[in-house]
Amino acid sequence: ADLAAKAFCASVRDAWNGPTPTSEGAAPGRRHPGTAALIEAAREAVPDAKWGDVFEVVFELPDLILDDAASCEALLEAYQVALGGADDQSHRLPLLSVLRRCRNTRAQLQLLKFACESQAHFDEFDRNGLVLQPIPVELRDAPWELTSPDKLWACAPFLEAVLELADLEDFGLARSLLDGAMQSSREALLLCVCMAEDRSSGTLQAEIALSAQGVLTDAGEKSMAARSALAERAPDRFTGLLRSWMELDPEQHLSRVRKLLSQPELAEFWNKLLYGPPSELSCLLAIVGDAGGDVLLPQWLRRVLQEHQDSAA
Repeated sequence: ADLAAKAFCASVRDAWNGPTPTSEGAAPGRRHPGTAALIEAAREAVPDAKWGDVFEVVFELPDLILDDAASCEALLEAYQVALGGADDQSHRLPLLSVLRRCRNTRAQLQLLKFACESQAHFDEFDRNGLVLQPIPVELRDAPWELTSPDKLWACAPFLEAVLELADLEDFGLARSLLDGAMQSSREALLLCVCMAEDRSSGTLQAEIALSAQGVLTDAGEKSMAARSALAERAPDRFTGLLRSWMELDPEQHLSRVRKLLSQPELAEFWNKLLYGPPSELSCLLAIVGDAGGDVLLPQWLRRVLQEHQDSAA
């Protein structure tokens, strides 16, 4: 597979990265007349290759360059020809192969951008081989069905890949793949980002959280639902959001954090934060609570020291 992938990349380097291909001379339904010839050349070089494996290896090679929509279309068409023949258009490149960790992050990010650009592009991929389940969450009026590319951000593997590619390749381009969700579904996106496994440095996650900080204060139904879900399903991330928000302006935001945590839907989270392993945030909140009369500082201190002992000291 590795040898066939190298032969394939060598064949496409000049053909795809030269003038934009046209459909002139292509088979019916094909836009790239040279695709079949490229595949046949690679087949002759490595006749025993398993082409499903070959396209897994392709994204590990630096020779694959996808600079525009035409080259992405040609790659998907090549996959169809390789697995089904020149006249068979039933095969689709599995989206899973683009969402895993790859060495050629530039090509990977470009192909994800292509997939997100339109419904027509999204339909070029096979999603049946991958269970594109959204991160589980219930938000009223929030769109979670993955029937179009603007909902792909709700899929954990996609979101985790984009967060990582923001570090490894192009932050601006990776960020742009989430712009639509940031505008239309910021509560759900924030929740998804907090629940996703972030293998990156956390830079893009932090920017999204900062952009969506209004979710922490808005009185709207969706914001309230998002806060409640964050507190229940990603309490550590929610605590981190509160800490980051407070650090922007400690004098102003500390009282706001305390007011936020006094809301009924956050009562359980507030109790766990206040009486859990002590942190700078919980200590400050205890002091503010004591000044406001809803926390008795001596009793709080005695309980925390007793329950957490050395770690609390």
